[in-house]
Amino acid sequence: MVAVVDDPRVRRRRALVADLLGDLIAPSAPDHPHVTAWVSGSERPRAVPEGKCIGMTIGGADLFPSAAYLAVVSPGIASVRTTLAAHNPPEDRSTLFIPHLTVGVFRERVPAEMVRSALSPASDLPPLWVSGTITHLVVDVMSDDSALRPPPDG
Repeated sequence: MVAVVDDPRVRRRRALVADLLGDLIAPSAPDHPHVTAWVSGSERPRAVPEGKCIGMTIGGADLFPSAAYLAVVSPGIASVRTTLAAHNPPEDRSTLFIPHLTVGVFRERVPAEMVRSALSPASDLPPLWVSGTITHLVVDVMSDDSALRPPPDG
């Protein structure tokens, strides 16, 4: 489950961060800016609030060991996660959930301080208030850019 964010300001912010990092990252789902709300593996989750519009704040750039992202604050995402947790098996996730909008994954191991330095012009950007629409999409693991697609069953 993702919250698709179709906002030109978010696209510009993602592009800024991608430009700052250059060849260090491979852009992730460039045509589908989104915040992952729930990871369900191959199972279609139950009690999906498909089409629900939620508000969120998109902040500055930060990084995980594997990816650069934009920070996200959203009580709406938290609410969707609570609903899904009450009606589904445990989430298919190996790390703690941190709301974020991925810009891209690192092509190779890069020292974190080098990335933080490159991201510094975008790390403290003013918040953008945007909305996202909850949609059931899956990552196309065969695509070069982690494209999102409707699940095979529709």
